[in-house]
Order: sequence, then structure tokens, then C-alpha cells
Amino acid sequence: MVRVGLTDCGTMIPYGHQSISEADVDEVVRVLHSNFLTQGPMVEAFEQAVAEYCGVKHAVAVANGTAAAERILGTERIPCLTTDAERS
Repeated sequence: MVRVGLTDCGTMIPYGHQSISEADVDEVVRVLHSNFLTQGPMVEAFEQAVAEYCGVKHAVAVANGTAAAERILGTERIPCLTTDAERS
């Protein structure tokens, strides 16, 4: 069996490039060590910063792209598209 990896051809397939500073890493570590990982003051600050950047009154942070699409399309309350946990 021949196994071919992305780098076997000599070039990786680029999908994007991110810029992460040491300050970014330090801030993530600070939040990870706090009592608020998924909610709390940093989420509120992030939402406010996004709203200001976009020139709108409100912004809402969600877990992923699917959750964002559901909110945009208004499908979060359609039974066939929600999980049992979301319905309760």
C-alpha cells in the first residue's frame, strides 16, 4: 500500500495564514486560567468590539459556523435541525 501525505509532493496545499502574536497567546492563556472560559467578561468585550468594528448596535458570539448560520437563517427552532439538548 502506498501512502501519500500532503508534503510528499514537496509542497503543502496552502489554505490560509494566521498572524498570532505573543500578546495573543498570553491573552488566551490568561482566559484559560480564569473562571470564565465560554461565558463572561471577555465574551462580552469581544461582542462589543465586533459590534463597534461593524458599526452595529449588537453582536453575538456563537460556538461555530453552523450555529451562526442557524441564527442567521432562523432555523435554530426547527425541530429537524436542532438537537434534543437545544430543544429543552
